[in-house]
Amino acid sequence: MTRLTNVMAKGRSGNQLKRFNNYLEVFPYKILATPVLKNSVSNRKEKNKVVPCLEELGVLLSCWKGADYDQKSCLKEIKSFNECYAESLKRMDDKAAKSTNKLTSEEVNKLLKRFPQPPMTYK
Repeated sequence: MTRLTNVMAKGRSGNQLKRFNNYLEVFPYKILATPVLKNSVSNRKEKNKVVPCLEELGVLLSCWKGADYDQKSCLKEIKSFNECYAESLKRMDDKAAKSTNKLTSEEVNKLLKRFPQPPMTYK
């Protein structure tokens, strides 16, 4: 075996090189939780993050504040807000009609109770 200089061999115990061991068996990962589906899902409802007609509402409130809360002077803003609100209700109804294929969390839990997941073990 070839000799190494003092700088290269520094830190090694007894000036011996560690043998090449990449061909040895790789240590398996430690499994903290088995990859099995649970028999229930959380009961969370979908939240609509988009707030419809927020801009129109802001314009309407600023108009009312400038006109000392007189509705007759802000008819244009009231009309635009009502149109926006009616359109957003229509969009929400269309979206609800399209999402009939989606199961609620209660329905999923009922199905999972009828057909529970088999236990899985790793050696």
